[in-house]
Amino acid sequence: MKILKTIIATIFIIFPLLGFSNDCDKKLSTTEEKYKSLISMADQYGRPTYTKANILVFKKNLDEARESCKNNIDLESINVHVLLILGDHLKAKSESENLIKNHPDSALAFSTASMATSAFGDFEKEVMYLKKAINLDSDNEHLQFNLCSIMENNQYYEEAIIECGKSISRGKTHRANAYFVRARAYKSIGREAQANKDFNTAKQLGSDAAKYYSEEHYGKK
Repeated sequence: MKILKTIIATIFIIFPLLGFSNDCDKKLSTTEEKYKSLISMADQYGRPTYTKANILVFKKNLDEARESCKNNIDLESINVHVLLILGDHLKAKSESENLIKNHPDSALAFSTASMATSAFGDFEKEVMYLKKAINLDSDNEHLQFNLCSIMENNQYYEEAIIECGKSISRGKTHRANAYFVRARAYKSIGREAQANKDFNTAKQLGSDAAKYYSEEHYGKK
């Protein structure tokens, strides 16, 4: 369940990277809307509420679109996400490696591969792919926040503080939650003053994560 929640969170972070081309416009736009609707099916805590049947129906439509629009990076990235949700991690990893091979200069290809690799617990490769994506799209605040979160989740707190700082300075979309993640990282290494300052800033900025915690409990996993 933890892996699934991580996958869903990551999907929302990198979803803005998907930019459909002029080819196969109708099928691409239809598939995008269906996919967005599917992954939006969640309760108030962000837990997915769709069923396997929902996923399989969408997968059939997705495969039809992929057949019509060969090697389209957006559709192939979505396919990897769906395979991960279905639990077919080996297939997802293989497809993500094909993405990198076919699109070596694409941030979306590397961010997708990073997510697929995370299902196998290969932290070093997951981070390597994500950093490559950031290098290819250095202004992308979604990718930077993802790196900030991954570092904190894996208890690389000093690195998390650095990467969250970059996320805070990079843009507004994830700034509030980046403050919250950095607060947890500070707290984990005993820097209480900085932690509390970041936590209160996160709450003031409207962090979705911070609102569920009090100042006494936000550092607990």
